[in-house]
Amino acid sequence: MSFYPFSILSLIVLVPIYLVGAAFLTWYGRRVKARRPDAWKVMLPLSLLVYIAPIGEELWIAGNFAYLCSKDAGIFVYKTVEVEGFYDATRPTHSGPPSPQTRDELEAGGYRFYEMPFPDRTGRPARIVHLEKKEGEWVSAVLDYPTATYQYRRVHLNTPVAQKIGKLERLVIHVDGEEVLGRSIDYSRRPPWFLIGLDGPLMFCQETRRDAEEKGNVFGPNMVLRPKR
Repeated sequence: MSFYPFSILSLIVLVPIYLVGAAFLTWYGRRVKARRPDAWKVMLPLSLLVYIAPIGEELWIAGNFAYLCSKDAGIFVYKTVEVEGFYDATRPTHSGPPSPQTRDELEAGGYRFYEMPFPDRTGRPARIVHLEKKEGEWVSAVLDYPTATYQYRRVHLNTPVAQKIGKLERLVIHVDGEEVLGRSIDYSRRPPWFLIGLDGPLMFCQETRRDAEEKGNVFGPNMVLRPKR
């Protein structure tokens, strides 16, 4: 199981609880022993409760987290294809000309065109920015819908699936048949209650990290979609 690392803060919270629990068990155990010969039948479950209850949430989270990670976490590439471009739903942009840094990133990708969401601040549905290289220059146009048949999407971003556990999932799909060409599944977990005031850092599945190391990179569209030459 993947336990959250203990710290000085953990000890500051837990040690007084266990000291009080031990004192209570000693006092109550003497009283029970004086009244009945089978005192252990009372003290054993009570002792388990006193010593396990403070870390019960951590045991529950760690167990669920380990199960989910081992069940389906990882990077999966089912099929690779050559494409001229794709729609990246994970990368919002603006409608103006790309910055020099963005142009360098587009060039490094090697695709002829990219499509990205253009968020609307008025609350209306996002539009689409189509960036295409024409005569050596990147030209942008705003569309109502994506035209690329291959799309890179984020379907889960720390979506709660269990106590203090969230799911992260990204897909590369062919929209004509909703065929999934590749996916990345990961889970994150937060600290237990006795790490008071700490919302992070999050812990993630070792399985997904190991897959990324073996493949030489984190999951992205370039693992599945090869630029057409």
